[in-house]
Amino acid sequence: MATKKLKTTTDYDFLLVAIVCPENDYRLCREINIKLRIPMKRAKTDIEHFPPGKKLSVFSLFEYLPGDNEPQYNLISNKSSGELLVPAFKRVDYFLRIKGPSSLIQREKILLSLSEIPFVLSAFEAPPEKIKSKEILLLS
Repeated sequence: MATKKLKTTTDYDFLLVAIVCPENDYRLCREINIKLRIPMKRAKTDIEHFPPGKKLSVFSLFEYLPGDNEPQYNLISNKSSGELLVPAFKRVDYFLRIKGPSSLIQREKILLSLSEIPFVLSAFEAPPEKIKSKEILLLS
């Protein structure tokens, strides 16, 4: 009997913005809500990450989950108790993940709005396909 291999492809079709910001997650989330005019709030569960050979780390997660025709926003902490969610970005404090119809995601406007927040030191696009440990950023 012949066997068939199932090939799966993962959808990394989202905008990922890396944010360098020394402020607490709730304060950054509040400012993002004001700038982007969205009601993002703390998720019921955070991201638990247990990399091989390291301890369990919990990373904060804020989300805005609208209807089908609007982008979904997630603010994800990159640092927790000295551990990094995405080790390739050691200086990045947070990621803003925006998933939805690409025609509705205004990249330049989002980056400009984030850079206008006084305590955001830097905000730049981080292409998911170039990140080694990008699977952790696929939220269900």
